[in-house]
Amino acid sequence: MDERLAELRHRLGEVSDLRTALSLLDWDQMVMMPPAGAAVRAHRVATLERVAHERFSDDRIGELVEDLRDVEESLPYDSDDASLIRVTRRDWEKTRRVPPDLAAAQTQAASEGVEAWVVARENDDYASFRPWLDLHLELKHEYLACFEPADEPYDILLDDYEPGMRTAEVREVFDRLREKLVPLIAETAGTVSADIGAGPFPEAGQRELGLAAMTAFGYDSESFRLDSTVHPFCSSLGTADIRVTTRFHEHDLESLFSCMHEIGHGLYEHGVSPALERTPLGAGCSSGLHESQSRLWENVIGRSLPFCRWIHPRLTAAFPGALDSLTPEQFHRAVNKVQPSYIRVEADEVT
Repeated sequence: MDERLAELRHRLGEVSDLRTALSLLDWDQMVMMPPAGAAVRAHRVATLERVAHERFSDDRIGELVEDLRDVEESLPYDSDDASLIRVTRRDWEKTRRVPPDLAAAQTQAASEGVEAWVVARENDDYASFRPWLDLHLELKHEYLACFEPADEPYDILLDDYEPGMRTAEVREVFDRLREKLVPLIAETAGTVSADIGAGPFPEAGQRELGLAAMTAFGYDSESFRLDSTVHPFCSSLGTADIRVTTRFHEHDLESLFSCMHEIGHGLYEHGVSPALERTPLGAGCSSGLHESQSRLWENVIGRSLPFCRWIHPRLTAAFPGALDSLTPEQFHRAVNKVQPSYIRVEADEVT
């Protein structure tokens, strides 16, 4: 291997290790950490973010990606090494614009803010969470000021999650969807008569059911784990260390579809080549592509009639007596019910 490329990979590996440790602390905060640990945790993740930011924005990485242009141009555009050099250059140029202290402040505010959100959510108290939203908005404006003005301010933020996408393009997509979806929702809402009911559905049965569905999709206990949290998410700490979370409510089966959604994220990360571990290429390439995979497993497969027929006997076994009168076809209709909601993670496929 070219010595310059080997040095770049070494430096990027160290940055990846720091960011993975940061992700592990985030996962722990949402899943395992006792609430009293929140204040110190926020400082620790801020420190890790500052160090990782400084390591990645180091002059030497910029020198290496510039010096490696000859290697990049000699390789196919989509080859691993050419892509690594190109993506690293892009990310380095963006990172260099942001002061390490600002990056650390954003991370600390996010850590502190999520704890405030958990309490506010429990108490249905938006006013107590509002100051944290104001702080995030203030920090985002500081972040925007680090870059050259774009056509629209959100272009800069959107590029962090969907590289190359512009706000105007998203608006065009939403406008086209709105034209068809709004009348479709009005026409279909409330037309499905089948209903799952309110259980009760004990947590143990829900966990068993979620694991059965995820195992059918590709979950295995050697590379994945399932835990409960306030807001479901999936963390990838490596291609063979995937942390899936869900939440359980005794009177609905949201956890089943949450499990299928989050395992979709996990399978995407699990499918990344191990050769790309500890590099900027060792993860999903955009939020949009990530969400396409989670929604594929949750909705296209998880709400399909064949899947409902497959899981129906497992449903009735997990909750004896609660769903005996519901046929697979009725269950299929019930889980495809169109019903507008303010809760995003509970939204049906249409709304």
